[in-house]
Amino acid sequence: MSSILIRNGRIIDPANNIDQIGSLSIKDGKIAELLSADSNATAETVIDASGQIICPGFIDLSVRLREPGHSQKGSIVSETHAAAAAGVTSLCLPPDTKPTIDTPAVVEFIKDKAEKAGYPQVYTLGALSQGLAGNDVSNLFALKQAGCIAVSNAGNSLNNLLILRRAMEYAATHDLLVIYRANETSLSGKGCAHEGAVASRYGLPGIPAAAESIALAQCLELAELTGCRLHISQISCKQSVIKLQQAKKYGSNITADVAIHQLHLTENDVIPFDSNYHVIPPFRSQIDR
Repeated sequence: MSSILIRNGRIIDPANNIDQIGSLSIKDGKIAELLSADSNATAETVIDASGQIICPGFIDLSVRLREPGHSQKGSIVSETHAAAAAGVTSLCLPPDTKPTIDTPAVVEFIKDKAEKAGYPQVYTLGALSQGLAGNDVSNLFALKQAGCIAVSNAGNSLNNLLILRRAMEYAATHDLLVIYRANETSLSGKGCAHEGAVASRYGLPGIPAAAESIALAQCLELAELTGCRLHISQISCKQSVIKLQQAKKYGSNITADVAIHQLHLTENDVIPFDSNYHVIPPFRSQIDR
């Protein structure tokens, strides 16, 4: 492989506490050296990154590739090419495809398509319950053997806590990460906006923050009971942060993430009756942000 020099970019590497203007030397497909901005190094290929950011590839934890199930909207080839062009080098695919990722055959299908697309870093998340219906636990061990890096019920809630407990016990036995979106459906109902001043003003059915934090509290208790590795997906409210802080303080093996729009927008940014602002979980209050 040819040598590459990426020159004069802003190099950001959080893992190594690097944030500086400089150049990066790449040889045989690997980073060889971090150079100063005034370095006179040369290479077969030189890329001028002035005004640009040089950083590790981004990882999307929840991406719908539209295949299998909705290939008329996009395919693994088209979506992974778009991801690579945007600097996203790894994708995690939730199990709510059609068919659901609840058998090794579906996992193999996706892996084969990704490799043919030249983008093998598509990581499948197996279905926690069969068909994501919440009635029966999937064969989690078979899904792990097929290549699933974690199991999830996508956006579907598991209202039967016994099923969730059994799934966590099964996952813990095989050291599988459980990714869970906390939502108590009896409280969120058919809501479409945060239960607050904006929803009240426009008569929109609200989703209280408690719908998330109560479901999260239950999930944390079961994770402690079962010893399961747990990742909470797309938190949105202050109470969830507090509960996660408390759980981590006392040694729980838990992580969490937040959707990027929750870091920038609140209920006050919502344009009433514009479906572009209908996100789940909804945009919360300024305090939650």
